[in-house]
Amino acid sequence: MDHMGEIKQMAVDTSSDDQQHIRDLRKYIITQSQLHVEPIPSQQNVLYIDGEMAKIELKERFDALCGTPLDNLFIMPSETLYRDGKPIALDDKAEQFAIDQMLQELDEAGNRAQVIVLDNLSTLRRGVNENDNTETQDLITWLVSLRHRGYTVIIVHHSGKSGQQRGASIIEVPMDYVIKLSAPEKNAPIFGDGARFGVTFEKVRKKMPKHNDFTALLRPDENDKLQLYYDQHDEKIDDYFFVLRVIGKEGDISQRQIAKTLSLSVGKVNGAIKRLAKDGLITNSRNCKVPTTYGRKTLHEIWPDLFAPPAQSELEADDGIPF
Repeated sequence: MDHMGEIKQMAVDTSSDDQQHIRDLRKYIITQSQLHVEPIPSQQNVLYIDGEMAKIELKERFDALCGTPLDNLFIMPSETLYRDGKPIALDDKAEQFAIDQMLQELDEAGNRAQVIVLDNLSTLRRGVNENDNTETQDLITWLVSLRHRGYTVIIVHHSGKSGQQRGASIIEVPMDYVIKLSAPEKNAPIFGDGARFGVTFEKVRKKMPKHNDFTALLRPDENDKLQLYYDQHDEKIDDYFFVLRVIGKEGDISQRQIAKTLSLSVGKVNGAIKRLAKDGLITNSRNCKVPTTYGRKTLHEIWPDLFAPPAQSELEADDGIPF
């Protein structure tokens, strides 16, 4: 096929000696029972191909994400490639062949890279018009070939000014999943200093997940290592519960500090505190603001992974709980 979007007809004289050169596609036909898929073990080797970051930045990022260095993570830093004057160009067939050879060598050495991460698409392409569907076809063909050789490919791509993915629309065609990460809605409360972003499944080749639009949070765990959490219902929670959450997590801090933590106005925080006190969720004395037993029970019901429930003895002793 010379051009996309065209279907060409070719007449073949079956009496010709050239018949042996015609590809016999019948041998590729299988029955449904022959559609066997090999199960994938839980832990796999990962090849991370970087397109723009310095090695020190890569080290800082992976050190924050991993408790100890991972033996199954292989990194191809762009800094080294640029210093040698040989940055990756994914649309170049010679580059694709070189990556294929590298994958084969890893496989032969017993280090098959089951997952390949390309970060990011714009910096790993050069010499082509990324907005042109025709010029993107060679890249699409190669990505599909990786899939059919059993590799899982994760592509990191940036959005344009419209909020949609940059470049040619054809890039989404072979994708099994297209997942959009977006900034929190304007004026939405933000808890803590960790990254917080919306996650939306825009395309799923199989059944759409039950929670296909939720909020993700990247924050340190008890060992100070970054972990990814998600909260599908945060967007539906009243702001004043977020104020309660800050008080429950940080203790009796000033309204100005709460406002800064949540990116809310001081006036809005002040109104929330008065409402929380009126509803019996916090004590609001001049000297101390802390969640009541009812407040702690509410925090556990909304965010069970973050807040432990009050002891049963506290619940039985607290006549102020409205149930």
